[in-house]
Formats: sequence, C-alpha cells, structure tokens
Amino acid sequence: MYLKKSVVHSFRSITKGDVSTKFLVTAEFCTATQIKYANNFVLRYTNRGEKCTTNKEKVRTKIHPFDRYILNIREVGMIHSSEKVKVYFVSIPAHTFLHIKNYESNGYFDFWKKQDVFPGQDCDTICGLLDSIPGKLDGSDQIIGSYSGQIMAHIFEENGKQPEAYGIRLPEDYQGTIPKQMLLISVPKAEYVVFEHGPFDFEKECNAVGEKVQDSMSSYSFSDTQYRLDESPGRISYYYFDPSQYMKHIRPVKKK
Repeated sequence: MYLKKSVVHSFRSITKGDVSTKFLVTAEFCTATQIKYANNFVLRYTNRGEKCTTNKEKVRTKIHPFDRYILNIREVGMIHSSEKVKVYFVSIPAHTFLHIKNYESNGYFDFWKKQDVFPGQDCDTICGLLDSIPGKLDGSDQIIGSYSGQIMAHIFEENGKQPEAYGIRLPEDYQGTIPKQMLLISVPKAEYVVFEHGPFDFEKECNAVGEKVQDSMSSYSFSDTQYRLDESPGRISYYYFDPSQYMKHIRPVKKK
C-alpha cells in the first residue's frame, strides 16, 4: 500500500555533543518499508564520528552509498551549491569486493526492498555481517552499527548485465570469512575517472550537489583525454558519500 505525501513525514532529531541536527524526510509516493530505510539512510550520515584515513597502496577511503532519487528526498531550506565538480583520473590497486547483488533493483531503497524477500539477505542481517568483517579498506573496523566502509556499486558482467551490489572492499589477499549468502570477487588494479564535489551541508545542499555531480557525469567529454569509459565484463563502479568531505562517483575507464 502506498501512502500520500501529506501523511508521510518521517522526522529525526540527532544530537551529537551540543549540536542537535534535524532531518525531515518526505516522499511523493512511498511504502512503509521505504520509510523505514529512509530513517536508516539519515542515521548513516549523521551517526558516524570516524575519521577518514588514506593509505597510498590500499586507498583507504570512507565510502557511503548514495542515490539522489531515493524517495524524492528534499533538503530543509535547500540551497544551491556554488562549488564545482572536480574531474580527475586515478589508478586503484587490486583488491577484493565482498558483496550481495541484485539484477532487478533500481537504487538504494529498491535494492533493499527486493533483497528483503531472500532469507538472510535483508538490510539488517547483511549490514551486521559486514560490520563484523575485519580488514576493510574503507571506513573503520572499530565503528560498529554505522555501516562503516559499506558501499554500493555497479558490477559490469557478460551480456550487458549490470547488477547493483552492496558490500565492502577488502585486501587483494583476503583469506577471512565469507558469509554463505555473499560473494567475493577479485578486482584487478585499474584506472578510473572520479567526479568529486567537496564538503557540503547535508541538510541544505544534498540534493543540489547530487544533481550537480550527475550533470557533470552526463555532460563530461573524453575527447580531450586519453581515456574512455570501460563497462566491459569485470569492471566495477563505486559511489562515495561523506558530506564532511565529498560526494564522488568513481567510474571505470581505459586508454583509447
């Protein structure tokens, strides 16, 4: 059953130290399940506290899932971002990706809605299992309950398939636990293009920044570079989201 906007107002007040931050989540049409995930989404980006650390070889970077279309979320007192989106190329060392995937989902909330029907693959179970895995290349193993290091991605497979995935990046030589409902794939060293926006106000700029990054990706021309997008089987794209530092999309490329 779908609820109308007039009756869907999920209000969260998060207090950190002496600062109380409030978020209003509304939706044009959404299910009760989607409202549940909306609340989780807000908590992911307000109940953190870990600091980003960078290791040149392991590329330890905080990654958080982000989908600008989720529930038609709008910011309270939304303003436009004046900062430009930076575009640059990077080489990411080989690693592994522990994850679950879905071939039919379209965005973060739809992903979890569809995963909920599979035993042991619901949001709470998967996030809890990923929290327990040590050695993440992103986030912190010491942060429990805040989805630290957990990311969304697109995996490019044979026959044009592009399942959405949710998981964590791990070292190339990872030999630890692989939960029975998850998959572990090797991601070789490769080059990527990054579309990055700097720090922004989560309450007021989130949607505007998301649109700006999306527009940058859509309009970017590779004609003056030595690269082109590479969506061949085996490649993968990642999504970074940390309002205190950046929003960025990492897409696979190869030389022309």
